[in-house]
Amino acid sequence: MKFGHRLSFLAFPIGWTAYEFLLSIVSPHGSAGSIAYTQSSFLPLIQIASLTGISGITFILTLVPAGIASAIHHREKGFRLFAILITVFVAAGSIGYGWIRLSTPATSDSIRVGAAAIDSTVRYFETTVRVEAIGVVNAYARLVSQSAENGAAIVVLPEKFVGVTEEYEAEALNILRTAAAEQKVYVVAGFNRLGSKNHRNMAILISPDGTIGGEYDKAFPIPGIESGYKRGEKIFLFDAKEITSGIAICKDLDFPGWIRQYGQAGVGALYVPAWDFRTDAWLHSRMAILRGVENGFAVVRAANEGALTITDDRGRVISETSSIGSSGVLIFADVHPGSGRTIYGTGGEWFPISILVVLLLLLIISARRIFGKRSSAATA
Repeated sequence: MKFGHRLSFLAFPIGWTAYEFLLSIVSPHGSAGSIAYTQSSFLPLIQIASLTGISGITFILTLVPAGIASAIHHREKGFRLFAILITVFVAAGSIGYGWIRLSTPATSDSIRVGAAAIDSTVRYFETTVRVEAIGVVNAYARLVSQSAENGAAIVVLPEKFVGVTEEYEAEALNILRTAAAEQKVYVVAGFNRLGSKNHRNMAILISPDGTIGGEYDKAFPIPGIESGYKRGEKIFLFDAKEITSGIAICKDLDFPGWIRQYGQAGVGALYVPAWDFRTDAWLHSRMAILRGVENGFAVVRAANEGALTITDDRGRVISETSSIGSSGVLIFADVHPGSGRTIYGTGGEWFPISILVVLLLLLIISARRIFGKRSSAATA
């Protein structure tokens, strides 16, 4: 880009941030390719996502090397100083904001939540054999009871933890309904409903009185693997312990725009049945965590072949374990629900859209300079 100006070193962070944002719109995997997720453990930095979304993190990650490179490359002292000052100001300001946000005490009462998974039964996710499915559901019902005995008010089970058909679905549900009613807990369970024209990757909410509180269909089935599944068309909200709560499934959290609807609804906690691919367990769980930072809610995530996590609205990991190869694991923790209100949640993608506008202006100015010089050379 031909642009003789002190701000030209911003071309790389602006260009890369714009590229990532546009890719997240057209990609069937949403924002999964963003470099922002590499910083999920750097809590002071990722707080900027509550203002800008993950695009703000990407911008800072690319701004720092661009500023350093410009300061080294250019001989003009004024240019070098300008590049360093802008880079330090933006990076330090963002991290400073993060420290302040992290030090702000929670204003809500905590709620005890739990997550459970059994990897040794994963192979039954497509079973249509009643005795196999009922055995799996009974095993999970025992984990629900154990979680409740440890004080959990809400328990999350993994995505598609068992296959069910019309023949025995009611029986399978009744087992969990009984466990929920006996223990007076909410249960969020991921079922793989088979046998219909369109399969359903769904999460079912069971209330403490044993009644069915509703069903949620995965909004973003995995391309190819879940091509025959019904696609969910709306978010799912419910009130639990006087907290506005929501349910989403695994890959749905790769799409910031979809999850932002929960923030706009004032959700304080999001419950997520999930299924990782072993090697992506850390990354996929951290993508979910950043949705919580962006929108101001806690995230309780239970994944087969991956990570079980309980995190607050600042992205702090309160409890975590791996389900890989397990015969049954559970975690539980006290977490403060978030406010469900952030600038990003309200304003949406204002930052990357602004970046796109600036990029367009830079391209226009650069093009005018190039063609202006060629025109002058041709008439000389």
